[in-house]
Amino acid sequence: MWLEQYKGIKPDQPFYVTGDALHLYFYPYEIAAYAAGFLRFPVFSLHSFR
Repeated sequence: MWLEQYKGIKPDQPFYVTGDALHLYFYPYEIAAYAAGFLRFPVFSLHSFR
């Protein structure tokens, strides 16, 4: 996917929470090649809220 095509985070963007962060993830082909798998990005550390 080219950067110009990325429209940002969707209102129904999949996410999950771990003990220390909120993570957004993207399905294969959504922002990268299938071989890259599910791309995950930590958004912020939950330690900053303690």
